[in-house]
Amino acid sequence: MALFKADFPEIRCCIVGDGPERKVLVRLADELGVRENVDFAGFQEYEALIAKIKTSKVLVLPSSREGFGMVVIEAFACRVPVVTVRERYNAAQGLVEASCGIVVELGEKEIAEGIGKILENGNYYEEMAASASNRAEKYEWDAIFEQLLLQYMEIII
Repeated sequence: MALFKADFPEIRCCIVGDGPERKVLVRLADELGVRENVDFAGFQEYEALIAKIKTSKVLVLPSSREGFGMVVIEAFACRVPVVTVRERYNAAQGLVEASCGIVVELGEKEIAEGIGKILENGNYYEEMAASASNRAEKYEWDAIFEQLLLQYMEIII
């Protein structure tokens, strides 16, 4: 946020969830002078979480250790591009293709550059949003069930 505030003084960041780093992040936001730009939303019920994603331009998942990353698919279904990090134990990076998000190295400048790249160009953003929506369709239950059924058929036949 500190890297964006000069160019985008109205930019907002919503940090969802509670955890051991919350106090550190609040203190950091205060120290960097961006506290008024950061909303620490805490734990959210599913409907509230989806509403927050839908009102976002970008979902940032800077986790270096992440499982499947269901939130990435949820963001795609909401037409929201994703910025995540290239880390050995971040399985979510495998969900993000260049057409619907950006995978960057773990670092504040790299993450900021990824976000900026998406937000700078309205046409690029719209293309990514549409692609994200298309990517989410590959994870709809009917499509997954059909793929699973085909796998079982191959084993049986």
